[in-house]
Amino acid sequence: MKWSRTYQTKYGIRSSEAQGLPEGATEKIREIARRTYSILGLSGYARIDLRMDPAGEIYVLEANPNPQIAKSEDFADSAERAGLPYEALLQRILDLGLRWHPRVIPSGRTLPVPSRVGE
Repeated sequence: MKWSRTYQTKYGIRSSEAQGLPEGATEKIREIARRTYSILGLSGYARIDLRMDPAGEIYVLEANPNPQIAKSEDFADSAERAGLPYEALLQRILDLGLRWHPRVIPSGRTLPVPSRVGE
């Protein structure tokens, strides 16, 4: 429901780039997002949702390892604002997927599946 454009319009919900952040907040946010991504062992692309309280404390709400990537969605909008056009964003996601080699932990029930990437 919260992602419905009708619902968002009705209740005045909008998502946008943060404005008027305290000095150093952008770098702190970037570092927290990178650490969250790393600690959770994410790969490829992901979206880290954060909130900042009035005192400037930053909180991680969630890590979304498969965010909506439609052109009109927040993820694509953020990439565009960072200088990555939509087509280049999609190509980067595809390239990441093609280079990905999952860690296979052998057990009595699993068999490694060879990658065909690069053949």
